[in-house]
Amino acid sequence: MPARLRKGLIATATRIAFCVVLGIAASPATKSADPGIRFADFHGPVLRATQLHLIYWGIDWTGTLPPTADRITAAVRTMMASSFMTGLHQYRGIGRGTLRDATTVTEPDAPILFDDHEVGDFLDALFDAGRIARPDTGNQNLYLVMTPFGTRSRDRSYAGEHSYYVHAGRRVHFAWITHRTTLAETTALLSHEVVEAVTDPEGSGVLGVDGTCHRFGWCEISDVCSPTGVIDGVVVQSYWSNAEGACVVMDAPPGGAPRVQRAHQTPDDVHLVVDEPRLRPSRRREP
Repeated sequence: MPARLRKGLIATATRIAFCVVLGIAASPATKSADPGIRFADFHGPVLRATQLHLIYWGIDWTGTLPPTADRITAAVRTMMASSFMTGLHQYRGIGRGTLRDATTVTEPDAPILFDDHEVGDFLDALFDAGRIARPDTGNQNLYLVMTPFGTRSRDRSYAGEHSYYVHAGRRVHFAWITHRTTLAETTALLSHEVVEAVTDPEGSGVLGVDGTCHRFGWCEISDVCSPTGVIDGVVVQSYWSNAEGACVVMDAPPGGAPRVQRAHQTPDDVHLVVDEPRLRPSRRREP
């Protein structure tokens, strides 16, 4: 029973580092470089051409409670096709990725309380029933499970998380986020998990060097960034750029190349608060 490590997004903490850049091309005056923040490639897996699978777990996703699954899917499709992930190219050539499909699963219904084991069992059942595609040979797949209103992680401090496990001889990279009350908050949280799962799917990819995060855990490139930006109408969270020495949101004007945006604070309706990650072992039986 090998240990499965996980990285979570803490929703209730208050310690945040740094600013985003939003709106116009950055100049040296707009950068907020901190010699204590730096990320390095530790040569573990990254997802260079992400195939994102959205999975809405629970019958509540067939209703009209906002934000609806259709609105989230449309926003995520826009985000994945936008310039948002172009700033990740500096990290081993990671590209934009694609929203491959979106699936709503009403049976089994989502439990009120869940943990990584139950999310993994849920995904395994979907693989075995042929309801979602198994990881491809190149294993660029990322499975993002959306839990409905009224559900939460057994660890109350986590609003989202990414991890991995082994199914049928292949590693399954997955993430989950709990229901948020606005579309803006949903996409901000989702973008945080996608960026970190892409750059560090197994806790051995792009990580902060000693001193970047000030506690033990997977120190990843969205953990030192809090503010958000808007790309093609979708709210996204910033992530750290070694090239800019700051948290960035990559924007692309019509007909132009992606560029860094100027600093912008989190919108009033986005209550996304993150802390540096805690590393916890999680065990799951391999088939």
